[in-house]
Amino acid sequence: MEAMMLSVVPISTNVGGISEHVKNNENGILIDSIDENKIVSDCVKAIEYFKLNQNELTKMSINAHKYALTHFDKKYFIESYKKILGN
Repeated sequence: MEAMMLSVVPISTNVGGISEHVKNNENGILIDSIDENKIVSDCVKAIEYFKLNQNELTKMSINAHKYALTHFDKKYFIESYKKILGN
């Protein structure tokens, strides 16, 4: 979440609720493997891809930031908690 607020494209393993926010090849990269060596290899591949495809990196960076602004902004956070608490 913090990375996305700074327009950093997340490259993350697909664990927990990550896929609720990181949409593969839209606003980040999800790594589905559970094998440690494959995870490292997939992360390196993602970085190499971005190095060769700066336009994709820029597009995903913009998408990540926009997503973060609409889902992780302080005002959104407060409003979400108010709904949960019934206020």
